[in-house]
Amino acid sequence: FGWVKDIGMLRRLMARGLDKIRAHALLNFAAYNLTRLGNLLAP
Repeated sequence: FGWVKDIGMLRRLMARGLDKIRAHALLNFAAYNLTRLGNLLAP
């Protein structure tokens, strides 16, 4: 969760509305999972 707050800019959002915030959070967590997957699969 710390990566998403720092790198994913979830700490300060420019969007308004719960739907936009949920979409932003979903994209950030997906990006984090892809980053983590790349680190896990690296030789």
